[in-house]
Amino acid sequence: MIKKYTGETIIMPIQVVSNELTNLDGVKIIFSIKREGMEIIKTPTVEGMIVTARLESAETLVPGIYYCEFRALIGGITKVLDFDQILITNANIREVITNA
Repeated sequence: MIKKYTGETIIMPIQVVSNELTNLDGVKIIFSIKREGMEIIKTPTVEGMIVTARLESAETLVPGIYYCEFRALIGGITKVLDFDQILITNANIREVITNA
């Protein structure tokens, strides 16, 4: 489980290891993240065998458990490349103001 704070930008890279593939050219990959009835689907970036998804700070404003997975369409079959959970908790930010 990944632990982050609300409002944090989260970058999630995974390395794909496959006996079937040597590169991901032409493979359709999506990133899906779900939380309490909400789902965000994104197209991750692909460089070689590294797939990276990015959640912007505006997408992590609500605390809770987010379920995420990378899926790929390989040879007409949908496969889960990786999955994880992200626990997002409230960020307790304290601001200190000093007068000089």
